[in-house]
Amino acid sequence: MGAHYVEFVEAWKLFGRGLAFMGNWHTLFMGLLTVLSIFIVSEKMLNISFKVEFTIFAAGCIFPTTFSASNAFSRREKAIQDLGKLKANIIALFHHFIFFDIGGKSEAAAEAKTLFGPLVDHIEMYCRNDKSTQVCTIVDARDGERGAESAAHYIYDDFVMICQALQDAGTKHFGHSGQKAVENTNRSWNYVHDAIASLEGLRSVRTTSTPLGLRIFCHFLLHSSCILLAPFWVHYCSTERIKPASEFAGLGEDIQMADGGG
Repeated sequence: MGAHYVEFVEAWKLFGRGLAFMGNWHTLFMGLLTVLSIFIVSEKMLNISFKVEFTIFAAGCIFPTTFSASNAFSRREKAIQDLGKLKANIIALFHHFIFFDIGGKSEAAAEAKTLFGPLVDHIEMYCRNDKSTQVCTIVDARDGERGAESAAHYIYDDFVMICQALQDAGTKHFGHSGQKAVENTNRSWNYVHDAIASLEGLRSVRTTSTPLGLRIFCHFLLHSSCILLAPFWVHYCSTERIKPASEFAGLGEDIQMADGGG
């Protein structure tokens, strides 16, 4: 009973979040603007109406909007895959530091914890912070500035420190020296490469968006239709509404004749 109650509450919370998403100020404003536009061009006001082939407008509105939505979902799936690959490679690299410590002193594991903790924090910062603050700029090496407040700069710094620690661990902790240290940690370097490649894939989705021309077209079409189609809705309502005086004229007489005949 308790589990079903929790599921019921969570379902209603999800439904409430959906309503809150649809009922934001932008949606309410456009709805009020549509009603106001229809009222202004109605018969009692400006009396403006026209008939238009709605199929043409619907096709011109549906196709670009559908393409944009489909593209957004595809980008979302790609971002999830890149984030999963990034997480898997970081975990594998972290375990290399922990279990390759043949000396048994746990020095490599202790050092790895101080390196991977900030890396995970900076990745989360990059994914959660506002997109406008996560645009990388050129680092000014003269005074140490990091350009914008993008966490990507810190992520790359973290990877540099991890690479340095991996190189040192090959000789200090893993019991190798020289070229053998590089060869025996080759898999670890592959994890570093794959993690950075996944990070770049994630950044490509994070920092880019749908083609600007298509976004502007959809934005203009969806917002202007609320006003431009107001005369069409006036015409539609005036021609489709039921008029009792004309539609049902003579209906009462027919009913009386039918009753009298019975």
